[in-house]
Order: sequence, then structure tokens, then C-alpha cells
Amino acid sequence: MTRALALALLMAAAGCTTTTTAPIMEAAPELPKPKPVVPKLTKADEMAFARATLEAIQHASVKQNIEYCGYIGLDRDRRFWASSPAPGEEASCLSKEPPNHITLLASYHTHAGYSPYYDSEVPSTTDVYGDIEYEIDGYISTPGGRFWFVDSSEELAYQICGERCLYTDPRYRRETEYEVLDQYTLKDLQKAGF
Repeated sequence: MTRALALALLMAAAGCTTTTTAPIMEAAPELPKPKPVVPKLTKADEMAFARATLEAIQHASVKQNIEYCGYIGLDRDRRFWASSPAPGEEASCLSKEPPNHITLLASYHTHAGYSPYYDSEVPSTTDVYGDIEYEIDGYISTPGGRFWFVDSSEELAYQICGERCLYTDPRYRRETEYEVLDQYTLKDLQKAGF
């Protein structure tokens, strides 16, 4: 018996109908691509971003003696985003509306340069009302270098860091008519006439 005939008989006995010896391979299923890991952003991360945003414009605000304002949010990739600072006037500012794809978190604005005629070391009732109306928080820098946070849901403003923690107007003089407190409720601000 020839070798080829012996192989054919052996395959027939085993129930094989093909003469190939290579294994049949199916295409592997395509696995889903892993999504990039987005770190969980904290309020402390947001505050640090807001501080850096205000520090970047504080000197120009003091030098030009105008407020700058804008918004802070998250982009589609959940990265912090800040609008370009809109220039205002000595005691007011109007932010440009952010793009639709931004998830708004907070407003930001400076309080211009030092003036003995403005209570610029404390958030105004208008500042707090604006954030409450938009249902977002707020960040404010003052000519005395204070960094404020407005919690709109609690209707509360408090200092994240105090006097001279940001760039400070060289003309700044500490208030003598009133003591700047660490925090104010909206009612406190209304009562004090801020």
C-alpha cells in the first residue's frame, strides 16, 4: 500500500473530508476601544483653575482700572475651559455668552484697581445675584489681592485666600471704615450695603 493511499484510508476512517492539515481560523471579534480615563475633577481643581485664570488678568485689570469678566466651564472632553476675558468699566462688566458645547460652572471677574470710593474688597450683592440668576458659582479677585468664591446655591461668599494672596494694586490701602470678614451671606451683604 502506498503512503498516499494509507493516509486517505486513515482520514476516511476518522470522518475527515478535507486533506488540509492547517487549522481553520475564524476572524477574531473586534473588541471595543477603551475610553480614555477622565480624572474626576474636584471643586479644589476648579478653584485652582479659577485662581490661575484671575491671576492671569489681575495685573491688567489693576493697571487699566477696569473689570474683566468671563465664564469657567467644561468642554466636551471634560477639560476646564475659560472664556476670553471681556473688558468692562471701573465697576461693571458684561461677559460674552459661552459656546453651546460648554458646561458652565462659574463666572469670574476682577474688581479693577483700588479706589477709596468703592467697596471693592467684598463681593457686591449684584455679584451674588448674578450668579444666583444663572445658577452657577462665581470667582472674584479684588485690588487688595483677595480671592473670593460665591456659592450661589448657598447664597454665600467666602474668601478662598485673603489680602495680598493675588497680585495687589500698589495703591491699595486697607479699609478703615469696616473690617473685611472671611465670609458673607447675601443677607449680610444687603444689610451692610455692599
